[in-house]
Amino acid sequence: MIMVTKQSPTPRNKESAFTLFQLIALIVVLGILAATAIQVVVVLTPSSWEAEARAEMEQIRCAIVGCTEGDCGFLGDNGSVPSNLQDLLQDPGNNLYCNWLGPYLDVSFVDNPLDYLYDPWGNPYIWDPTNLTLTSTAGGNGADPIVLDLSSQISDLLNNVVQYQFTDANGVPLDTSSISVFVNYGCGNIQLSYNSSMGFYGEGIPNCGLEVLVVSGTDTLHPPACPNPPCEPAPITCNYGTIQYAGGAALSGTTNDILSFNASATGNCQFSIQSVAFEWSGTTWCNQTPYLESFKVGGSTYWDYQVDNNGVRAVNGQELVLRSTLLVTPGTPLNITEVKFADSRTGSANPIQMDGTHFNMYFYSDLAPRQLISFNAPGTAPVAAGLIYSGGSLSVSGSHHENVSFDLTNPGDCCITIADMIVEWDTTATIPYFEEIKIGGTTYWKDSDCKLASGQYVALDDNISFCNGTKTIELKGFSTDRGDDWGDHYSDPTATASISGSININPNNNSSYQFYLVKTDGSLITRDDLTQNASDFTGNAQWVHVKPKGNGNQNGLTVDGSAYTLQNGKQYDISAASMSVHLYNDNRVGGLAMGQWWIDITASSAVITENGHGYYQDDQSHSYTPYIHRYSCENSNTGGGGSHDDHGSHNDHGSHSSHSGGSYYSPPDCPDSDGDGRITITHYPDTTASDVQVLCISTAAWDAHKAHGDACGTPSREDMYECSTEPDHISGHGDRLDMRGHHLTVTLIATDGTRYPFEFDTDTRSGPALSIYNNNIDVSGSGHYTVEFDIKNTGDSPVEIAQVTGIWDQSNAYASKFKVGSTTYWDAGSDDRLSSGGVLDLDNYIFLEANERVTMKFERFKDALTGGSDVDMRGVDFTVRFSAVGDNNDYTVSFTTPGTGGGSHNDHGGHGSHGDHDH
Repeated sequence: MIMVTKQSPTPRNKESAFTLFQLIALIVVLGILAATAIQVVVVLTPSSWEAEARAEMEQIRCAIVGCTEGDCGFLGDNGSVPSNLQDLLQDPGNNLYCNWLGPYLDVSFVDNPLDYLYDPWGNPYIWDPTNLTLTSTAGGNGADPIVLDLSSQISDLLNNVVQYQFTDANGVPLDTSSISVFVNYGCGNIQLSYNSSMGFYGEGIPNCGLEVLVVSGTDTLHPPACPNPPCEPAPITCNYGTIQYAGGAALSGTTNDILSFNASATGNCQFSIQSVAFEWSGTTWCNQTPYLESFKVGGSTYWDYQVDNNGVRAVNGQELVLRSTLLVTPGTPLNITEVKFADSRTGSANPIQMDGTHFNMYFYSDLAPRQLISFNAPGTAPVAAGLIYSGGSLSVSGSHHENVSFDLTNPGDCCITIADMIVEWDTTATIPYFEEIKIGGTTYWKDSDCKLASGQYVALDDNISFCNGTKTIELKGFSTDRGDDWGDHYSDPTATASISGSININPNNNSSYQFYLVKTDGSLITRDDLTQNASDFTGNAQWVHVKPKGNGNQNGLTVDGSAYTLQNGKQYDISAASMSVHLYNDNRVGGLAMGQWWIDITASSAVITENGHGYYQDDQSHSYTPYIHRYSCENSNTGGGGSHDDHGSHNDHGSHSSHSGGSYYSPPDCPDSDGDGRITITHYPDTTASDVQVLCISTAAWDAHKAHGDACGTPSREDMYECSTEPDHISGHGDRLDMRGHHLTVTLIATDGTRYPFEFDTDTRSGPALSIYNNNIDVSGSGHYTVEFDIKNTGDSPVEIAQVTGIWDQSNAYASKFKVGSTTYWDAGSDDRLSSGGVLDLDNYIFLEANERVTMKFERFKDALTGGSDVDMRGVDFTVRFSAVGDNNDYTVSFTTPGTGGGSHNDHGGHGSHGDHDH
């Protein structure tokens, strides 16, 4: 700053001559004050006033343009000169000057603070901001004015050249392809130009108050700034070099969770680091996510998540603002002693293994460009988890080929935890289900109430970890029977209807109220969801279970266009393959229903059931599509059970009741005394559902019941049997499903939601094949009138035989019966016997599994269609043709009975009865 000292703050009188009196008086005074009057003499000398004026004007010049190197005065700060001299001491405001940093004069005064504006003669200094001159009139009266010209100095100040050169660590000059250079001064700035000879340069720049910025990417350098003139024009070169990885990467800690390594810097300029960042990649960390916990250099902590990031660990790539500056000196090792990782961003966490991880580390500095080093942590990164299906492991097993198994291998070093599964298959002829899932020999799902249908979402009983190695998946018990034990549910799934309208739901917060919705993907919206302010839902559902809030007209539901009355005291099940629903709350108050929840339903081919069982049975963790049995044995003549004969003592019917009054035994109360399984037969009258009759019989009694028939005719087995919890309750028929030759899709779902789908085709089968077994052919009976032969299904598929045709070359020979084992499948009785070439419509189908062998018999050949004598059937050529159910194929065997003979015989006695005819 400038010091300006004034002897007198007021204008002084200036005379051109003295009177005689004045001269005498002056001599006297001078004589008295000779020792102390020197200053006064100087002040009062006109020539001293000029010197004082010139000194004051020089001080004002320095305030405007500066007078020492690095001091640019008012002009250096603001990029312009003041409009008047008062602006050197006080900022006029109104943003007239962009960077006023005054006062630029330090004035010492006695009485008048504005004395610096006047020259020694008391006249104001004249400042011309246009022509850049400062003038003192030197008292006027013909005296020459004193003029100070600042224009050349300002030109020197404003019209300077700056020149810079920057090189990389190898001494190679940097150009505009890698950096940009700016010069800031006062209120202005300029981007420097570049050419290969001068480097970065600029003209017309002030000679002080400069700030040079070098920008590389997002980084900024601040090298020293020096213009020319007045500075020497030597190039400015500062080689910051690079930070390099210097080896020594190591992992420590309980699970190799702490990283350490070394770095070093090249170049010749020391610089400071304000922040760093780490990136990590190259491994899955066994499906965990690493978070950075701390950063130390030379044992000193520069960043810690608890202190420096409010208890939150850093994510991949996050910039860490260091708690203190990290100084980097070229040639001095930089030892990073701890970079620690854990598996949770907040709270308690486990250390996470970082073997084989690739790291990028970034250094951020206000002086040097951003620096990057890259390296790999030691060790081998764990192989990512995965599941691979090995095609050679697929097999179909079980006596009926009802079990499917296959192997899945996890080749990785990490584990996968499986919580759920979805199994889909392509069978169309029947609707199969399966009852058990085993993994590695352990059962992870088995339902005794209801088997699983294709495409259902299965929550395993326990999560299972697939770690490195192979596990066998078993899907067991495929069958055509759902096994849901719904014998007392009378709804007819074929009696579907179009349903539409709205139902007022009352979930409230009382568990006695009922509601849930099952979406088509098997997921749920429950009563509890509604009480917790659930979101509205618009989409497709397969099931709605509801106990309405209000009666009657509080609900607008219609069935086939007619109003359907809903009662508050009852629950209703509405089901369809898919129906459109809109679940919403028309007045949300704290999320509670309070009568505000509604559901709109639009469905075709739907079923509505009053007081139905609902979508669940006992265990709500296992869901299933209901399989409601409607049996074809239905009396069309009378109610109350109709004209069904009493089954009385037809062989072993187990525990049974007469067909009257609606009493029944349900399957759980049906004793299985002989161990061959039980069948529940249900008869539905056409009038009153409460008059249903259910009869529990043994498997051995099935044929008798079916053969007996009743007023509703003789329905097929699959229309008659009740869905039972027993897996094989009908011996040798249709319960177990052969799963060979089918396409399956199995999806395993991990706890993190990742899905692992696998598709495969089970091995194909060539079909059934019937042949004479081991040439086991015999002719029995005292008159050699019964032909026996063993038949074996040598194929790989079961066969069901509906008709048998026998052809023999013995004339006048007629068969009376046809048996398999001890069971009669046809008996002529009092009707005509079977002649050669005749076709037998069997009373029951003959079911032969693959590799099953049975003994068949044509019994009691006679020489007449009725009556007659026995015929000796030894040495007779036979051809037997079997017509199968479903595949429209005939299977033929031929043989010759042993021995010789043939012809009619008299009655051999002892065989007059037709045997015991089972019904």
